[in-house]
Amino acid sequence: MTTYQQTLADVGWRGVSFQMVNKHHQSQYYLLYGTKHHLGMRVFKEAAWHIAPDGQFQYSDLRNPDQIGFLRDVNEAATIDDLAETLVNSYKGKAVGKVELDEFTDSHPTAKLTHLRKALDQLERRIPSAIEEVIVPNDKKRREGTFPDGCKVKFAS
Repeated sequence: MTTYQQTLADVGWRGVSFQMVNKHHQSQYYLLYGTKHHLGMRVFKEAAWHIAPDGQFQYSDLRNPDQIGFLRDVNEAATIDDLAETLVNSYKGKAVGKVELDEFTDSHPTAKLTHLRKALDQLERRIPSAIEEVIVPNDKKRREGTFPDGCKVKFAS
């Protein structure tokens, strides 16, 4: 599976897989979604998180519905942490527009736009040295923890 995904990536495609598990709890097959456009990734990940709210991008008939809420919270937190770390490492010392951050999130293997807002909020509130400032157009006031369209986020060096 990873070889196929890497081959797609080598020619400019982005791919996300979704695992289908049979009644014996074995991988039956993988659905692989591929696209060249960031909006395609956005739509697929929204659908995948809806079908598999635990963030595992996997469907199984044997899943215990009582465990999904717990797994969702754990995996969503891990996704947000990973996205936050990736943002800091990728944009260290740069001011980046909200549109570019949205597109960056679209290319992340599992994060969706709601995770971006949470990752930025986490960086601003819990790791204040990660974001130098948030620049809002027309010098409008901004509430902490919000990242309106048109803003730029300046990451610390």
